[in-house]
Amino acid sequence: EGHRVRLHGLYHGGKSKGLVLLNWDDGDLSHYTIFNMLRQRGLVGNFSLITEKLKKGFPAYLTDAQLDEMYNYGSDFLPHSDSHPAGGLAVLSASDAMYELTESRRKLLEWGYPRAADIFTWPENAYDSNDPNIDLIALARQAGYVASRGSKGSYLPTAQGIDQPMRLPSVDLGGKTLAQAKKYIDAAELYGQAVIIYGHRGVGTETTPAAGGVPPANTIEWYLSDYGGLLDYAADRVEADAIDVGTYSDLRQTFRF
Repeated sequence: EGHRVRLHGLYHGGKSKGLVLLNWDDGDLSHYTIFNMLRQRGLVGNFSLITEKLKKGFPAYLTDAQLDEMYNYGSDFLPHSDSHPAGGLAVLSASDAMYELTESRRKLLEWGYPRAADIFTWPENAYDSNDPNIDLIALARQAGYVASRGSKGSYLPTAQGIDQPMRLPSVDLGGKTLAQAKKYIDAAELYGQAVIIYGHRGVGTETTPAAGGVPPANTIEWYLSDYGGLLDYAADRVEADAIDVGTYSDLRQTFRF
């Protein structure tokens, strides 16, 4: 009585259970195909959106109806800046960076997508400004964010809790083979950690080229056939009760950030 207990881990069968967050950046039209691939396998994903490119009828980006369908299914939408400036927010003034932070969140809230609107995904995965006098993490906190994703590091040691939710690490699929991508899931399972795996544009079809070959030379692309292979692998590990595949909302619910 009178004691406060804080839980710092998710345990399953005597050890922490791996959690995989699958994340796609930008809001590219191919993400609707990827969403359907997730849904067919009973999985859920996370989508980081460049808000300037949405709700305006850009043909290369997700439509209003697709966004609504994806969100209502359970996908988390994260702000990924309003315009995704070249070089990321690291090259901007403090006022311009604050505009990108606040405007992207404001639009998601206005459009009725609040679930993960206070978790930011850094353009270019850079959360350190080129100007030593600008603290982008501090600006993000001022803008109302409780967590943000960059690309430094890889796994979240969930058994020990999450010490720096404003600097969530992640791994990029760009330039990696399907076999290499599966190893991220294997490691999350083996060590009972969480991993955020992110990609960008899906290319090709779900069957061509054959999965498991050389990845596209353009590192913001990954073959849809390889995505299918990766999602099949993740679904199999979920079916075996070895890992969970979830959302940022799941992560925050567990660790209360």
